[in-house]
Amino acid sequence: MCRRSEVIPQCEILAQKLDAEFDNRSKSGNGNAHILYNTIEAVLENTYDLVIIGWSNPLRWDYVTAPNKWFSIKLGDTIAEKISKPINIEETLFRHWAGKVIGLKSFLESKNIKFIMFNSLECYSNNNINSYSYKDIHEMKNFYLPKYSQIEDVRKKQQWISVDDHHPNQENHSFYAEELYKKFEEIYR
Repeated sequence: MCRRSEVIPQCEILAQKLDAEFDNRSKSGNGNAHILYNTIEAVLENTYDLVIIGWSNPLRWDYVTAPNKWFSIKLGDTIAEKISKPINIEETLFRHWAGKVIGLKSFLESKNIKFIMFNSLECYSNNNINSYSYKDIHEMKNFYLPKYSQIEDVRKKQQWISVDDHHPNQENHSFYAEELYKKFEEIYR
């Protein structure tokens, strides 16, 4: 959700479309713990009418090295190397992601702040997860396509910046901004 090259991210386009003041707190490469914590901190510190959340991949494990200095380890295949028991990776990813989604949803609702969530990166792909969390997230009116991610859309449409940079290009960010705008209109107008 950060600017990359000359590409304007979907959240900034959406703010322009809504003629809203824009405060982008996203950090490239960070994970969902960073998103959850820093969104809560920003909301406690400032007044917002609308918050847009683009969830990251749960395989990014966030840590802090100094005040407000966050980094992320991309765990990937190293998980299987460290665990001696069989692992259900899809359900594990879902559970690492779902608690943060529901927690931030509850926090934003408690502060009466409008919000829209979407998956910026893949969070899981198993549609057979049987839990109340799964049901709650998939019934959220504020979540744009909870089973899909923007990066999947980028790959499907081949709308990346270049063959060397597979981040969304301007066409894809503009498409997502329009979809998030439609979601906003559907919920809040």
